[in-house]
Amino acid sequence: MVELDLRQAAWMALRKQHLTDETAGDGAVQIARDVGGLHATLAATPYLSLLARCPHFTRADLDDALYVSRRLVRLRCMRKTIHIVPTDMLQAAYAATKAEVQRDSWRYLAYRGVAPEVFERLSADILALIAGRELSAAEASLAVGPSIPLDALRRRGHPVTSHPVVGPRDPNDEARPFGCVSCHAPHGSDGPSLKRFGGDDPTSFCIRCHK
Repeated sequence: MVELDLRQAAWMALRKQHLTDETAGDGAVQIARDVGGLHATLAATPYLSLLARCPHFTRADLDDALYVSRRLVRLRCMRKTIHIVPTDMLQAAYAATKAEVQRDSWRYLAYRGVAPEVFERLSADILALIAGRELSAAEASLAVGPSIPLDALRRRGHPVTSHPVVGPRDPNDEARPFGCVSCHAPHGSDGPSLKRFGGDDPTSFCIRCHK
């Protein structure tokens, strides 16, 4: 058995990751393949990762591989986070991580208060929408439309049919008008569906205004 000290083990890891001068990579696709995918949850991360591994890398190299030649693709896979993998590795990466990613996704949907039937309906709508064409996430969202069934004037309909969603005065803050942010915290909340207050019991939420 070959024994390695810490320095040798670190050197081998650096070589495997294309982080030494003699193992510098030769292109975004090859590097993504060799390291098992580039972490890409933050938009800048894969560009910095490639710049550290390929001396002649430019931003256009990755953009071309992702959006023109389509030799690379983004996928939520390892550690349930976004990675960039070669297109011919897509099926293997998806199959290997599908179960874990789906379990986490269902937990997140439950936390956000999205019922399974709503998710299935929206999924079917989006798949039908993008069949045979390409759309950005913003374009798909606009085309699918709001998932909350508001009235024609978009002034009532949530969380129940007759409930207003806009108004001149917020019952909990008279200095501002009533709107979505009166009940929901768009930048994060510990409550389900980004509720500002109240627990899982709807009554504890409603009585903030309806006393």
